[in-house]
Amino acid sequence: MQANSAARIEKRNSQPNRFKGFINIQIEFKWTGDKVLHVVILLAGITSAASFVYFYQEDMILAYGDAIARLTMSRLATNSVNPGIEQLIGVWPPLPQAVMVLLSIIDPLYETGLSGSLVIMTSFVVGAAYMYKLVLSFTNDKLASFIGGFVAFSTADMLFLQSTPMSEVPFTTFIVMTTYFTRQWMLQEDLGKLKPLCLAAATLAAACMTRYEGWVGFIPFLSVIAITHWQRKISYKKTEDHLFVFATIVGGPILAWLILNLQYLGDPLFFMNSEFSSGSIARAALAGMNESNRSIHNLPLSIELYARSAFDTVGWITASLGIVGVTLLFFSKQNVAEKLLTLCLLYPFVFFIASLYFGWSALWHPDVIEGSNWGTRYGVLMTPAAALGVGYLVHKVRFIQFPVFVLVILSTGITWQGGILSAGEALQNKTNDDARIHAEITSFLDEHYDRGIVVMNRFGNEPIFYKSPVPLNKITYEGVEQDFWNQALTNPISAHVDWIIMRGHPDGRRQDEIWRTLRGSPTLVEHYDLVAQGYGYEIYKIKGTDLPAISETHPINPT
Repeated sequence: MQANSAARIEKRNSQPNRFKGFINIQIEFKWTGDKVLHVVILLAGITSAASFVYFYQEDMILAYGDAIARLTMSRLATNSVNPGIEQLIGVWPPLPQAVMVLLSIIDPLYETGLSGSLVIMTSFVVGAAYMYKLVLSFTNDKLASFIGGFVAFSTADMLFLQSTPMSEVPFTTFIVMTTYFTRQWMLQEDLGKLKPLCLAAATLAAACMTRYEGWVGFIPFLSVIAITHWQRKISYKKTEDHLFVFATIVGGPILAWLILNLQYLGDPLFFMNSEFSSGSIARAALAGMNESNRSIHNLPLSIELYARSAFDTVGWITASLGIVGVTLLFFSKQNVAEKLLTLCLLYPFVFFIASLYFGWSALWHPDVIEGSNWGTRYGVLMTPAAALGVGYLVHKVRFIQFPVFVLVILSTGITWQGGILSAGEALQNKTNDDARIHAEITSFLDEHYDRGIVVMNRFGNEPIFYKSPVPLNKITYEGVEQDFWNQALTNPISAHVDWIIMRGHPDGRRQDEIWRTLRGSPTLVEHYDLVAQGYGYEIYKIKGTDLPAISETHPINPT
């Protein structure tokens, strides 16, 4: 018995040495792996931070109205009349805003916009790393992967958008990761290991929860997986199992999102059917345009608008080199499934043209429709395809590696110097009539708001939510509990409402729910004074309380 005990002790004492060796192996793998990948991550981080500092100094981080809206949503999840998950439910998929929530709790990060930008900047660094790994998986050439995966990926528009709390960069990153993990799964001889396939499905699910374009991406990726099974003559049962696993992981979050929309908003397709949806906004915008400028049912114009946006955001030189490289890759000795996988990076091109043609969205390029820049940032989704093409080109034609390296940097420089297209769109957001009106209202509230509950629609007024002195937990809006919202609309006195801000556009469009419900009502006339108005907005303050009166009605004008 003592001998057995001694043996057990000796065995136990021997474990630390083996465990220590295991740790050493893990550390060696982690820190002495692909040195070029480490350089890519380091350079991407430096480039990301430098770009943020530049655009922050230019006061462009929150130029997009949508950037402010996303930040506001993330803050409302913890600081509102009824904080919680319902604040993240609405028109946009929730993932970017959900990740921003933890940082938005910190006031300095929220007030500077850094709580949103940090999330997007991180996604850019991850995207650059996986873009490098994706090119490497096709070429096994580290220099080509560096040129394509980092240099060509870091376009001027990409660097601007990664500095803002917008969703295009994380969506791009998730699509790159999905493509990479799908290829890793395809490189197996028997397709037996499911981990890469599950990772591909998980990152595609993340893309779906970042932008709705990801939902369309399910089709090409699932098709590539099915074709791969057919090519390898994998059994029907195994094929069925793999497709089921992929579809379940991708479809689970989508189903959950539909259920949440039904539970909180009463319509599983609220993001498509509501007046706040991108489709509704696009249709309203298209209705006010000259017929010759409408992309709906105009295929040549739809192609021109998105193609110009893609070339201008990627850079004409980089985009052209990318087209040559993708063409070489498609006509290479790669098997059909692998060639089709490269086309998965191009599906947004087809989707956006279809979206413009059928009127699901609107896009205005300033060189096609004079003076207008709206939606051109979507062209940045073509960056991964161009980066893969550039990387493959310099791999196949080695003597042009240095010239291509220089040309890609030159392309970014020319784009930056000539005017970053997405930054131009953001600048129009920042300087249009709506932005000036929001600034006027915020200035008025800075001067006159003292305390009290404010009723105001959030949609279309996010800059007022973000910049005004009114605490978010003092604002009653369409995102609070439905009974409380209805009470504030029908009987604001009983809801203890002190201020009412309503919007009715001068041309009669875009009247918000408060305007449609309360304006001209006996309750409003009897209990509230009109204290500011202009450009469709009216601001009312309650009568007969200890709140200081405002002696005259202030004009609001987009000056």
